[in-house]
Amino acid sequence: MKQVLIPVCLFASPFLFGCETQAPMKPVGGGCQYRDIPGTCRIETITPSGPNTYGEGFRTLFSFVPDSESEPSGSGTRMTIGDGQDPTKEYLTENRIEVGSRFRCNRKLRTRGACNPEVFVFPGLKKVY
Repeated sequence: MKQVLIPVCLFASPFLFGCETQAPMKPVGGGCQYRDIPGTCRIETITPSGPNTYGEGFRTLFSFVPDSESEPSGSGTRMTIGDGQDPTKEYLTENRIEVGSRFRCNRKLRTRGACNPEVFVFPGLKKVY
């Protein structure tokens, strides 16, 4: 029997699954739709995490504050780049990411399909891996 692996990033806090800094991962199973929740993401911690596909990685956690008070906020969400790797020093430097930095971001919640249930998009950040 073949097993299907669904790539996700696991997080602490009320957020359960993955984030990307540019766009949602390709749908697994197709027909996926998301609901956008605009807000602000604040970088909470940055710690070395070791080498990855792109170079030396840095585990970067952020909190999310939605624009709407009716949406939940959260903290402890892990920022990833590309195919789910921790950001590199080059990525952090080019995008001026440091503890306390704030960025506009969108929390995308899956409303339909078999995709990642939650993804974060940072539209203003450069794809520098």
